[in-house]
Order: sequence, then structure tokens, then C-alpha cells
Amino acid sequence: IWRQLAALGVAGAQPDGAFYMFPNFDRWRAALAARGVTTSTELANHLLDEYQLATLPGTAFNVRPEDLSLRLASSYLDMETDAAAEAVLDAFRADPDPERFMSEHHPATNEAIARFEAFVGSLG
Repeated sequence: IWRQLAALGVAGAQPDGAFYMFPNFDRWRAALAARGVTTSTELANHLLDEYQLATLPGTAFNVRPEDLSLRLASSYLDMETDAAAEAVLDAFRADPDPERFMSEHHPATNEAIARFEAFVGSLG
């Protein structure tokens, strides 16, 4: 997810073995302000309302409200149950190629990425 967000121009540190990211959308401050989005809470609400993407605003992690940062977590996408998690792990054990694995075994994650692509694309 981080790699694909970075390819879209979204700033944020690369995760180091974690399942969460902290992307920043300050680059699109003017385009977001034109939509009435000027804080991380407004950004999180906008993404939920318009793109069905659940995120946490940066303010939940003591970031200034005007910093357009969010926290994303991906640990349970496509693995909401024990059986689903085991199926994903079995698929990875059978074929650990990361590109193919993500493409073939993470439909919810791929959908979330597509929604982020649509969002960023709409910002110009």
C-alpha cells in the first residue's frame, strides 16, 4: 500500500515491518480547501463519506489539526476471520511473490488502493 501511495505522490515514511502508515496530503492543501477540507479530521471524514475509506485523523496521534496527515492500518484487510487469515497465509506460503500475492489474494486491499487512486486523481 505504501509503495502505491508513494507512486501517487503521497508523502509518508515507509513502514518498517508494521501494518500501519501515516500518509500526508499537504501537497493538495489548496484542492482540499476548495472542498472544505482544511484539517485532518475533515480529511478523514471526506474519505469516509466520499470514498468509503476508513482512516484516523492525525489529531488522534497529537499531530496539529491543520497537518493533513492520516493513519492507515491494513492488518485485517482480507483477513477478517481466522479462516480468511489462514487462507491468505496458505496462499503466501504457496507463492510468496509479493506482486502476484497482492494481486490475487487481497481484493479488499486492492479496492482500497483503487479508491485512494481515485481520490488523489480527483485532486488534480
